[in-house]
Amino acid sequence: MPLEQLGAVMEKVEDKINQPLVKEGVIIAKGREGKPEAVILGFIPHDQRKFSYNFVFGLALTVVKIAKEHGGRPYATGLYFSRNADGVLGEERAKTQTSRSSGNGLSLKR
Repeated sequence: MPLEQLGAVMEKVEDKINQPLVKEGVIIAKGREGKPEAVILGFIPHDQRKFSYNFVFGLALTVVKIAKEHGGRPYATGLYFSRNADGVLGEERAKTQTSRSSGNGLSLKR
């Protein structure tokens, strides 16, 4: 997210999430658009063996939604954010991934 939005994002997250939330962050001097960005990793301590884990897990998506409202984006696509590939990977990289998965006969290597 843009560094200038970090405070607003943290305030809204603390307001919306009523669970313990451990945050770790990194500041990037020149982000994607040449402006400072903040990358936040969040950890919500919980036991995945308990039924209530299913509800707490969804809070991670709430945090991402808040960050996106303030100009942020996920830092990786994973399973849940594959629809955001253009914004996460960049348009050219997303096209490469689409081409690779379409089986178009091109031998693209990583």
